[in-house]
Amino acid sequence: MVLGKYPFLGDTLQDTYDKIVNNPNSLPDVMDPLLKNLLEGLLCKDPVQRMNLQSVCEHEWVVGDEGPIPRHLCWCQRQKMLKEVSDRNAEDTFT
Repeated sequence: MVLGKYPFLGDTLQDTYDKIVNNPNSLPDVMDPLLKNLLEGLLCKDPVQRMNLQSVCEHEWVVGDEGPIPRHLCWCQRQKMLKEVSDRNAEDTFT
């Protein structure tokens, strides 16, 4: 989105896969260094070194002057947590 193009788009699906695996990232040198660092982390080919969601939320470009992003649970985790609390409250009522 930042550059207005796909990072590894090929003419065919197989060509795209080949570019994802084999082509280096090519980000402009004039790009904001923090944004460039974030995009390189997101597009890292080695999954072990690739940025995870927690690292993205804590990245200086994302956080900026506003401070860390508050942690929000996804819907399924929130529902699970609410069910556990409800079950504990039901157990307490019957004991």
